[in-house]
Amino acid sequence: MENHDEAQLQSFLKTLPPVEFCCVYGSSLHPSHPSTARSAMVDCILGVSDPQQWHSENLKLNNDHYASWMVLLGGARLITNVADGIGVGVHFNPFVSWDDKVLITHPLGCSSIDCYLSIRTFLPCFKLILF
Repeated sequence: MENHDEAQLQSFLKTLPPVEFCCVYGSSLHPSHPSTARSAMVDCILGVSDPQQWHSENLKLNNDHYASWMVLLGGARLITNVADGIGVGVHFNPFVSWDDKVLITHPLGCSSIDCYLSIRTFLPCFKLILF
């Protein structure tokens, strides 16, 4: 990952509530083909101590990161319950636009992070914030 990209992602993290862990992964980090060298899409895994509290804070800061129906029908509680009850404890926020990039954020509780990382990080990974 280039210094410019790292600084840009660190800047993005400042727009979110605090996280305990963050890594980015995928082909945009170490492109194997020149056409993907400046991919506009970045995948971020965010480890948070209390997912419901984090989503509650993020809804106040970045309401547009979520599907409008989830915000209207239940907010942070619904978002967290769907992630825990239907998924693997991860709420995918696809297509978060920021600074000419599209990010897919994966906020999850730190207790779920080991399992999730072992599944997802078969791709190149760069850690921005460590526990």
